[in-house]
Amino acid sequence: MKIGQGSNELTPEQEAKLTDLPSVPNCYLEIPKLDTAPGTGVEGEVYYNTTESKFYLYQDTAWVEALFSMKLLA
Repeated sequence: MKIGQGSNELTPEQEAKLTDLPSVPNCYLEIPKLDTAPGTGVEGEVYYNTTESKFYLYQDTAWVEALFSMKLLA
């Protein structure tokens, strides 16, 4: 996962890191999926808005759209 602006393409090094991930269940980061924003959050907290199909990050005192680039593994 990449936070910030930039290309959606992975470098060969990033691609290699993804394929080296273990296939053990529950060993990855799980991001909460909600249909509306939580009332408040903690600095750096993330959730996925299922209504808007977007990620949000709690920054300062508000939820702001996070600019993530992701490649999902099959």
